[in-house]
Amino acid sequence: MNGTVFENICHMALKTWMQQAQTPVYWIGGLPRDQVLGVPASSLDFDVTVVGNAMDAAHELCAFDARFQVIDTFPQFATAQVNFTDRHPETGSIGSVSVDLASTRTETYAFCGALPTVTRVGVSLLEDAYRRDFTLNTLAVDADGTLIDPTGRGLPDCQAHRLEVTYDTSFQDDPTRILRGFGLASRLNLTFSPHTEALIQAFLAQSPSLYPGGGDRVRRALLKWFQVPESSHKHHLMACWLDWGGLSLWDARLCQEKRKFFAPEWYETLLVFDQSHLLTAAHRTMIYWLSLLAQTPLVRHDGLLEKFEARREERQAFQGLRHLLSAASDTPLDQAWTRALTPINKPADIVSLIEQAPFAAFLSWLALLPLEHRIPDWQTVWPMVLERYQNQWASVGSPLTPRALMAAGLPQGSGISRAQVALRQAALRGEISSASEALVWLNQYVLGASTE
Repeated sequence: MNGTVFENICHMALKTWMQQAQTPVYWIGGLPRDQVLGVPASSLDFDVTVVGNAMDAAHELCAFDARFQVIDTFPQFATAQVNFTDRHPETGSIGSVSVDLASTRTETYAFCGALPTVTRVGVSLLEDAYRRDFTLNTLAVDADGTLIDPTGRGLPDCQAHRLEVTYDTSFQDDPTRILRGFGLASRLNLTFSPHTEALIQAFLAQSPSLYPGGGDRVRRALLKWFQVPESSHKHHLMACWLDWGGLSLWDARLCQEKRKFFAPEWYETLLVFDQSHLLTAAHRTMIYWLSLLAQTPLVRHDGLLEKFEARREERQAFQGLRHLLSAASDTPLDQAWTRALTPINKPADIVSLIEQAPFAAFLSWLALLPLEHRIPDWQTVWPMVLERYQNQWASVGSPLTPRALMAAGLPQGSGISRAQVALRQAALRGEISSASEALVWLNQYVLGASTE
């Protein structure tokens, strides 16, 4: 069994309750799907479906096992959330796991992209299956581990690594299912069936008249897809999504942006960075959306940031990338980067270039840099330099604190900040390595210059 210790304990507690619950209870979707695909899960799936009323079942679960506690109920969606809390069997530390319980139900959508309206609760597994996005997500597993395929289509599609819609108007009901499909296909190495692919392209061709795009649900689906580790399959799917006009899901005004957004070296750069373990999930998602945003028309940037519900740090990163791109056109920034790398003995210059913008913005700039502006062995040199920056140079600071600088005679104010920057540069150049050496350097170069 995969998952953390607390997840495993919670899983067994749920299984015990499910075996004696008053109504049938199943794991549906992720857990059975990944078991059939043979995908090791980093965490266990705690989406539980009740053939009945999930809110009643949540209270039943908590009465059965006091380690569970109802956190919230959502009558409009016939769902509930409970929290499982227990002590670690070895360390005694307290941990918790969130569990979502959903009722089997039927739904309707008032308009394209609307939240669903529940019409009936406690329906059969088969009826519940036909409200779901893809057939492989309709598979169920009961408390005894028996696999159930309500539609008879989920297991064959899962075994064929094929994404097939459960019903033909699925994307008209919820367009974010397209993004979830691309994310699933990228993460699990799946392909869309020809039928589903045709439905996606047909919807994207008419989506501007149906769906304005954007919003929190689109944002979350995009970011989840972008977080998937890099692979040639993910990059193929990204190219297809862009070519089919997928950006209209972000903003309907981008429906005509059907072009090759990224050169082959952009995709290759992300693969190289990922294989070198340079990319966190946060870096990866930032690089994708920064790069996409940077290549859309300038007049649309503010609107797209709003549509994406961009956070403050995301806006700052985009401003940093815009600075780097404008600097690259006004001054030879790419040449400065090349000079700093040949040979790689100028950490002070390298750090100054990298820290012109947030790190994810600099990585995005590198990915967008045309092949003809790169050094021949960039695939080897860039990861090595960036790894040294992350693990060594970025942590180098001024050997003297602001208090020590004031004690050395510098007046309080901007001069302190400038001195610290200069001292850090000197440390990166290898000219100083201790506070005493820093004081000598300071007297010689900083205080001396101020008296000239």
